[in-house]
Amino acid sequence: LEMSGRFPRRMRLPGRVVAWRSDEVDRWIEDVSQNRVDLADLRYKRREEREMQHQAAIAAVTAAANVGHD
Repeated sequence: LEMSGRFPRRMRLPGRVVAWRSDEVDRWIEDVSQNRVDLADLRYKRREEREMQHQAAIAAVTAAANVGHD
């Protein structure tokens, strides 16, 4: 994530120590949290669309099966 720019870059400190700017990490957390909400909403909408398509397909098959049975 860091190398692709999707996470804040680390800062090298003396020795074998690294750190990140807290404001950048906080912003990243906020962005990720917002995206998770958006993804959950998108999954819900897709599930609704699939259910509507499924119901429409059932109605079409039922209607086709009942043609001429009046």
